[in-house]
Amino acid sequence: MRVLSPAFLALLVAGELIVLVRFSPPLGAVLLATTAALWGLVGRSRALETARRQREVEAAAEGHSEAFFRDDQTGLPNRQHLIDQLTRDIARSHRYSQDLTLVVIEVARMPDLVAAWGSDVGERAVMHVAETLGRVTRNSDFLARVDDERFAVVLTQCNASQARVFGERALLAVSNRPLKSGAGVRVPVYVTIDYAAAQYDPSSHRGPLDFLSTAGGDVVTSRETRRNIAQPGRKAPLDHRALRQQLVHDYYPDGKAQDFAQAYKAFRSRTG
Repeated sequence: MRVLSPAFLALLVAGELIVLVRFSPPLGAVLLATTAALWGLVGRSRALETARRQREVEAAAEGHSEAFFRDDQTGLPNRQHLIDQLTRDIARSHRYSQDLTLVVIEVARMPDLVAAWGSDVGERAVMHVAETLGRVTRNSDFLARVDDERFAVVLTQCNASQARVFGERALLAVSNRPLKSGAGVRVPVYVTIDYAAAQYDPSSHRGPLDFLSTAGGDVVTSRETRRNIAQPGRKAPLDHRALRQQLVHDYYPDGKAQDFAQAYKAFRSRTG
């Protein structure tokens, strides 16, 4: 396309005008029409190229923005995305007077797990918890990774009592399946979780960061402090039979529970 620069085009048009005036008007007219058409094609090609580059720039910017709000290991929304989501959900709970609860879930005894089995098992434990939470969380709720060992679930239209049921359900789902097999591990490795929950209260929570901190998701909260946070799942016994039935439904939504029972027959016999 560079051959049709403005200077070259001016020379070409001048020559065609000479042909038109001095030699052959029909031929000159054809040459001028051809040049005009060619220049129009060049202009369209340049416009399309500019639009293509603009789309690439926008796509790159969008991809960069999405990466900024996503956890690389699990693919889940990260802490920054969680705070943005909490801001929107808090505003919505105000507007419609709906309950809003935040559950913070931590991989239990992660340092001990890594010390005993290695960092690879630690990474697979994180993925195991992430995948399990994705399975037991409703589509209307929001699941995010807070840091290396913790996740958070925003439960919309859910109070503290209902959050407690969700926490026990998540605990049962995580602990009832071993990690996926990997190099260096030839025995089943089971992971469990700790959880804490907080129901949003506009009179005591000053915003999303304060709400997250109350539930045990503050980045500066020590491990021991998080364990001392009031845990709604420890107040009274729950209906574990109903929870197990829900767990079977989470793993087998079509109702095929026989495979589930067989898979954990040995584990149940060991644990009683």
